[in-house]
Amino acid sequence: MFRKIILIILLILPVLAACDSSNPEEVAELPTRFIPPTFTPTNTATPTLTRTPSLTPTNTLTFTPSLTATPTLSSTPSHTPTHTPIPATNTPSLTPTNTLTFTPVATATPVPTNTPAGPQILSFSASATAVNGGTPITLSWQAIADIAIMEELNVQGSVIQTWSITPSGQLQVTVPNIGPQVIYRLKIQKGGMELTQSIPIQVTVTCPTPWFFGGVNAPPGAGCPAGPASSIVGKLQLFERGLMFNLTLNAQNRVYGLNALNGRFMVYQSAWDGSTITSIPCGTAPSGLFDPQDVFNWAYHNTLGTQGLWCDATSGIGWGTGAANLAVNFTVQFEQNNTTFYIGIPGYGVVRIIPGEAQTGTWTRLNIQ
Repeated sequence: MFRKIILIILLILPVLAACDSSNPEEVAELPTRFIPPTFTPTNTATPTLTRTPSLTPTNTLTFTPSLTATPTLSSTPSHTPTHTPIPATNTPSLTPTNTLTFTPVATATPVPTNTPAGPQILSFSASATAVNGGTPITLSWQAIADIAIMEELNVQGSVIQTWSITPSGQLQVTVPNIGPQVIYRLKIQKGGMELTQSIPIQVTVTCPTPWFFGGVNAPPGAGCPAGPASSIVGKLQLFERGLMFNLTLNAQNRVYGLNALNGRFMVYQSAWDGSTITSIPCGTAPSGLFDPQDVFNWAYHNTLGTQGLWCDATSGIGWGTGAANLAVNFTVQFEQNNTTFYIGIPGYGVVRIIPGEAQTGTWTRLNIQ
């Protein structure tokens, strides 16, 4: 547009220069040279100037709308709100992470709490586990229970003593002088269920009077002897499956028949007249064996064995393996109950006699070290 304006000015300048000339000759010739219509074309340039308005439309701020495209930048902020909700939506997504806290809660659910429905022994101990007989020790325990009991047992498992105790606490006990072991058993109850735990205590028996066969050879639960050992003269005969002996014990003349097949014995008050010998009902011994002799003949044929006749081949003691020894020095010693006793039998060993009901009982031969 600026170039069009310059062009128009250049066209006008020669015209203005002609008008400004002072040459009179040229003024006289003016009628001839003056060509008014020439200005008309110049004036016709005026319509060209009317194109200036047409430049105005060209100059119409149609670019201004293009500037209004600047608001397209405002679309950039429009993205900002779009991003703003995204973190906002992320924030709640972190909140569900707290659902992990439900996992521990589920772990701590009643599953563990149901376990204590029954009894529980949390701990049980003794201040010493190897002592001399008669030594005091302290038992300590912790348990979850409604009822608690402490038991003292011998090595055979028989209850010697019982205490009613609290579910948690301590108890001082004096270990009995019985060897080789005493057991303390904690027994608790809860919710209809029972639970036990045991502690064995090794016991060295210390007795004011020693056993004649040595304290280390005393069987479990023997305790200490009631008194010193005695030497008693008596009679003895060994048989195929057992033995018989006769002695006066506690002012009673007795005959014992011990059956090795079943560990039982029979005992009789002697009623022998001192002379009569019989072979009824068993007869006489086969070759190489011996008939029962002396007082044993009376007991053999006139009393029954532990399961029938003494001579029975399957349940009796059989026939003698030698002649009767009528002057034997037995060593006898009683336990504190004064009924169970130990008898040292020459050529056989030490036997423990445990009386039972009536005329019977059990016996064992000690394993002497």
